[in-house]
Amino acid sequence: MTKMSRIDKNDKNIEQRYRVIIEIPKGNMNNKYEFHEDSGEFKLDFVFENLTWPYNYGFFPRTLAGDGDTVDAIVLSFAPIKQGTAVDCKVIGMLEVLDRREEDNKIICVPADDQLSQNLNDITDVSDAQKQEWVQFLQELARQKKKTVEIKGFLGKDRAEDEIKKSVLK
Repeated sequence: MTKMSRIDKNDKNIEQRYRVIIEIPKGNMNNKYEFHEDSGEFKLDFVFENLTWPYNYGFFPRTLAGDGDTVDAIVLSFAPIKQGTAVDCKVIGMLEVLDRREEDNKIICVPADDQLSQNLNDITDVSDAQKQEWVQFLQELARQKKKTVEIKGFLGKDRAEDEIKKSVLK
C-alpha cells in the first residue's frame, strides 16, 4: 500500500494519503465489478436492478480485511473516477459492517486533490442524510444478493486509519 504525506514526516500535522484503486465509478448503473489480482482484470461480479452507485468504490491494494478480501473504500468526489484509476486519498472515517457475520468494513475517504477534501476531514463533516443514503444503498445491495448484512455504524478517522494499518500485508 502506498502511503504518502504532504508535509515533512517529522511534522505532527501530517495529512496521510493512502492509495485506492477504483473498481466502480460513482453513477455506475447496476453493475458491480471486482478486481482480481491473480488475473489483473476487472470482472463483472453481480448485476443489480435499478441501482446507481452514490459514490466511487474501490479497495486499498496489498491489504487483507476480515472477510479475506482487500479493504474496501468508499471514495467521495464531485465527479466519477474511472475504473482502474489509482487515487491518493485522505481517510475521513469508516462504516463498520458485518457481511454474513464476517468483518467487511468500508473505509470512507476523499481524493486528496478533490475540492471536497477541503471540507471533509472526519466523518462528522458528512451530513446525516448522506450517511443514511449510503446505509440504505448497502442494505439494498444485500437484499438483492440475498445475504445478511449488519451495519453497525460510523466511526471516525483515527479508527479508520487503524483499520488500514492492521490490514497491510507484509
